[in-house]
Amino acid sequence: MKKTIFILGCLCISFASFGHTPMEIPQLEEGLNVVGVYPVVATTDNGYLENYSIGARVTATEVGTGYWSVSKVVVEGRSVSYRPIYGSDNGYSFSHGSQTYYFYM
Repeated sequence: MKKTIFILGCLCISFASFGHTPMEIPQLEEGLNVVGVYPVVATTDNGYLENYSIGARVTATEVGTGYWSVSKVVVEGRSVSYRPIYGSDNGYSFSHGSQTYYFYM
């Protein structure tokens, strides 16, 4: 019983310490229906060489009933150009520094 209470107490403390901070919804062009802003981890695909990862914020907008599209990708506070991955329904890529990063929604 004491062990269960201790575990529950640790979980409550960890949730309070690492709580979710809502992301600010960016201002986009009028008429766009923002579905949400999502944190993603994008990674490189350098084969057997060293791979890297980076955090990004992806803004999705509604493009039809039940359909959405990526409308903005922000990395380290800057908007970056992105493109869909050919042959993938939900994969995207962007360049940052000297690397190309990939993420999936």
